[in-house]
Amino acid sequence: MNARGDAEIWMKMLEMLRTIRVSKEKLEELERMVNRLTAEMAEASRRGVLPNPGDAYEQLQALARLSSAIERIGREMEELERLERKIQALEKRIEMDQLIMDQIREQLRKKLQV
Repeated sequence: MNARGDAEIWMKMLEMLRTIRVSKEKLEELERMVNRLTAEMAEASRRGVLPNPGDAYEQLQALARLSSAIERIGREMEELERLERKIQALEKRIEMDQLIMDQIREQLRKKLQV
């Protein structure tokens, strides 16, 4: 593979790693929000304070949206991990191809010198 192809692969890998980092940050943020909402609801229940039905409904909707978002991000993370494994396999293949090309060059040099 040529230098341009190598650069493209590394750029894609960098882009993927950035996406993974952003996805992990979003996932952590969503998990904190879910934990906060759950804690608020548990505290209100513990104190015996019945929430306004509208507020409770909004909180449940927010929890449902957050849960869906966490699930979606989890699927995206799995896809990114699959892509990462593919890139690692491509890197190994490129390394092997480079070794083979180096061996061929060396053999050609030897044949041309004789």
